[in-house]
Amino acid sequence: MDVKYAMDTRIEDNARMYKLQKAQFDQEVNTAKAESALAYELQAAKIKQKIRNEEIQIEVVERRKQIEVE
Repeated sequence: MDVKYAMDTRIEDNARMYKLQKAQFDQEVNTAKAESALAYELQAAKIKQKIRNEEIQIEVVERRKQIEVE
């Protein structure tokens, strides 16, 4: 009977360790996914800002040309 309890205890300990490690791995994966999403959003914002700056430069050139024509 002692052997059975010892084995049950060992099985429970291993199951608990498995769950703990799985939770740690899941946390690492979720952290990496969150960092990836933030990096994507940051890059998208930088690209939009660059596009807007180029649009402003185009508007400035168009105004200068329009003034020259007048």
